[in-house]
Amino acid sequence: MKRVTLKPRARRALVGGVAAAVIVAVATTAGVHIASAEPEAKEGKPVPADALPFVVSAARSCSALNPARVAAQLMANSEMGAATQNVAGGEGIAGLDGDVWKRWNPWPKAERADPHASIKALAHHMCDLVGQLRQANVSGEPWRNALAAYRVGVPEVKREKGIPTAADDYVETTAAYALWYAQQPEFGGAGTSPKASASSPGTAAAKPLPDEYVAPVKAAGAKCEPVTAPIVAAYLVSVSGFNPNALGKDGEQGIAQLRPDIRERFAAPGESVWDAGVSIEILGRAMCELHTELTPLGSDAMNATLVTLRFGQDTARRARNRVDADAKAFTDQVRALEAAYRKDQRIAPPAPSPSPSLSPTSPRPSPSTSGPAVPTVAVAGKQSGKCLTSGGEGSTVTVMPCKNAAEQKWAFHDDGTIRSRGLCLDLRDVSVGPTGEIAVRACRGDSPTQEWRYERERIVNVRTGLCADVKDRLSADRTPLVLWHCVEQDNQLFHKK
Repeated sequence: MKRVTLKPRARRALVGGVAAAVIVAVATTAGVHIASAEPEAKEGKPVPADALPFVVSAARSCSALNPARVAAQLMANSEMGAATQNVAGGEGIAGLDGDVWKRWNPWPKAERADPHASIKALAHHMCDLVGQLRQANVSGEPWRNALAAYRVGVPEVKREKGIPTAADDYVETTAAYALWYAQQPEFGGAGTSPKASASSPGTAAAKPLPDEYVAPVKAAGAKCEPVTAPIVAAYLVSVSGFNPNALGKDGEQGIAQLRPDIRERFAAPGESVWDAGVSIEILGRAMCELHTELTPLGSDAMNATLVTLRFGQDTARRARNRVDADAKAFTDQVRALEAAYRKDQRIAPPAPSPSPSLSPTSPRPSPSTSGPAVPTVAVAGKQSGKCLTSGGEGSTVTVMPCKNAAEQKWAFHDDGTIRSRGLCLDLRDVSVGPTGEIAVRACRGDSPTQEWRYERERIVNVRTGLCADVKDRLSADRTPLVLWHCVEQDNQLFHKK
């Protein structure tokens, strides 16, 4: 008979002696593990400064991870590399054993003692465990299930259809560390709790928009006419306070607190909502599409969009027919904050253009100084048959059906840059190496990561020597473009058309 662990929260829920006895008896007979979903935060050790960028980049490997969770597992496995004996006899800061390292070492000649390689391998292993257990229809929170599989193996978790008792301590300890790391300033917490509730909007202040989010907010606010940068900023501060690691109690994730149904519909394969820029990009995409869908219904389409994003379609439907207190409080708050962010000149809508002056003293730009225009072409993947598609500044390049649209026009310049709508093909994070996403960013003449070679139908990054690659050979819409070792595969071949 398996032991049933009842945490204090679970014990309080079992009111009534007879009811408790029946529930415990049934749970014990079925071998079900009962544990608190919200353990108390457990203090960990600071992430070493040189490892912090690797923790953040590794967390982008899949949507089940975030930086606090990656840090928590490092703490549980090796105490940030300080433990004399890592969990399960592993090595390095990630505590990986030989078999896991052999399978997941991220690049040729990588060393397990290298924090970058070790942390990335751990993240890829965890994402693979999440996928295996999801495919096996194991119920429960995917990350917790993956932690259990990491500790006792996938077969045991499949057999129990959940977290086995033998993995309980490891799972609970790691989850408790994750809560603590989520509250730390380096993870965006600044001492705040990540357990925000979607059902209680509360009151948010118009805190300054951090500089690093100005570009993605402007890009999200430029996707369609009804959606503006100020309302995007107002939504973000209302739901997360600009915390990129926020985790809602109902599964909302990231700076935009994207609900599971919103992620499923609007996030492309491989897009991590724990990357703030990606999360804001998805939010802008969702806002525009929902606004278009909701406009014919006759109510305030923007308010209906805000409620759908935050509370779901059912609440939005009810709010159209009667006053919903939470929905109204939330939309009132966002609209008030929208007015405040309109005063932020970095994201304020442009003022109306003045009438053109007839003064002869206004010089016209000389055509000779512009140089000949570089022709633009569509770039189609041989394997997917779809075209490379750009978004706003900082957004990941994806593949979409070819439709002769402006965002699918690319100019190959003599300086090695590849440009779409004035933005340059670039690396989202140069420290990531293979599997790092390819994005479009503001063009900078001195940036080696923006220099590419087009040779033998491959797009090769000069700085890294790696090739543009349609991730995992997928052909689904919005599959991201990533870096990978140059190999003989058709998902690395692109032709101009």
